[in-house]
Amino acid sequence: MSKFLKGLLILMGVGFVSLPLLIWATAPKGSVSDVAIAPVSVPISQVDPITDYQAGLSAVPSMAAFVADVRLGLIDGLVEIEVTPQFQAEAKADREGLAVVLWEAWTRSYGGDDVDNARIRLVDEQGRQVGGSRAIAGSVIYVDD
Repeated sequence: MSKFLKGLLILMGVGFVSLPLLIWATAPKGSVSDVAIAPVSVPISQVDPITDYQAGLSAVPSMAAFVADVRLGLIDGLVEIEVTPQFQAEAKADREGLAVVLWEAWTRSYGGDDVDNARIRLVDEQGRQVGGSRAIAGSVIYVDD
């Protein structure tokens, strides 16, 4: 499992409301050394979910190695995440773990009472679907072999 993915999985145990409020610092050896909440400059209720999500992903070091672009999907609650070839090169279990982390982060940005309304669609550089939420529920995440 990559250092980046391990850090993200550790991160998910931290209770925070809005992803861009996260500041993540790593120790020289690559272990997560500090997780803190930054001061809120804009009330969370006034932040657009996709803007919140994009800002949060950009606040995580090395995210660009796995996520090339993020945009709203065609249905309410859907975010389309374009993944990089490096994401595709990871082992299936690591890609599944990262996909779950991406979905959980989207649920925080999207909000709402029913987290299964928050869905992700993972696509490659050519726009082909390579994973995401299943039709049955947003929380049922898969990645292609």
